Amino acid sequence: MSITAKWDITSRCNLNCKHCCVGGAHYKSTTPELSDDGIEKIIDDLRRNDVTHVQFVGGEPLLRNNFSDILALSRKAFDTVTLNTNGLFLTPRWFAENRAHLPDVIIISLDGPDRESHEFIRGKNTYRPLIDNIRRLTALVRKSDAPVRITLNAILSHAVLTRARDFVDLAKSLGVDAFGITNIIAVDSALENLDRIGAVTWEEKYAFLIDLVGHAKAHDLPVSFEATPMGYAYINAVCATKYPTAFHCGAGSHGIYIQADGAVYPCMRCKFEMGAAAQTTGSAPLGENSLDGFLTSGFRGDFIAAKDGGRADDTLCTTCKFGPYCTPCMFEADDDGHVPECLYIHEAVKQLGGET
Repeated sequence: MSITAKWDITSRCNLNCKHCCVGGAHYKSTTPELSDDGIEKIIDDLRRNDVTHVQFVGGEPLLRNNFSDILALSRKAFDTVTLNTNGLFLTPRWFAENRAHLPDVIIISLDGPDRESHEFIRGKNTYRPLIDNIRRLTALVRKSDAPVRITLNAILSHAVLTRARDFVDLAKSLGVDAFGITNIIAVDSALENLDRIGAVTWEEKYAFLIDLVGHAKAHDLPVSFEATPMGYAYINAVCATKYPTAFHCGAGSHGIYIQADGAVYPCMRCKFEMGAAAQTTGSAPLGENSLDGFLTSGFRGDFIAAKDGGRADDTLCTTCKFGPYCTPCMFEADDDGHVPECLYIHEAVKQLGGET
């Protein structure tokens, strides 16, 4: 089975965002970084252990001085390379220097459709430089016919609940390929700032998504969002779309998370939620040890078994028609084993006269 690796290539960041779940400090490393040799060893190790897709996250990956070299090595080693970035270093010079080994996908964080909403999350003087960089980047990609897909991504906060259509309009005007919305992971800085950001209810989330998806459909803009199969089915019913109604959490099975120091976990959230138990998997960092050690570990096997079997006693899950096509995040379940998002959708669909 092919594996996707999300890799925090550095924990350093040029910003100090309110919603950060990584704990990056402003230009300071919160986690020791690997040497250049260590990076090369990991790239080779990942390739030998069936990793076909690497997604560079952070921190801000472009703060790593030799990231261009890392990108070039990765393009040779993996089928797909994705870069997550705040976009402030995506200058024409960066494009020219990396033209021969650009990522397949560049995901740029844009957390508001105007200066006020974006800078509420990401800080002052970040909106206009970002918009200028995106415009120049999309123009360069089109002019050079580079095979790069540019996606904007935002976190769903109270600041943008009524701005779904503005996101779509801005994305279209910038010439990007797609737009994505993600949920806040309430750990680290995001947890500390949750009262300021504003926790979004399920009702608010789906009202936003219905507006977003409907407007994006009318303007031919691909949109992605996070939901359970029941949630995707609900959006399909309301918006006449065809999102796949299947979701299998890949944590540990066909997805891994690599910390800046080489520690490996089933996923980023596992690191925060499982505490000492998850630290066991990170005690033998890559670069010094092979990924094969993690892939064959008892912890990984137990984690996958718990993840896949965690809904066995949940009546809603066991009677849900999407059950065979769904492995929800084990950390999303409440104390009774139910997934709150599905409980909300279950009731919303009943109000529409349908069944789940």
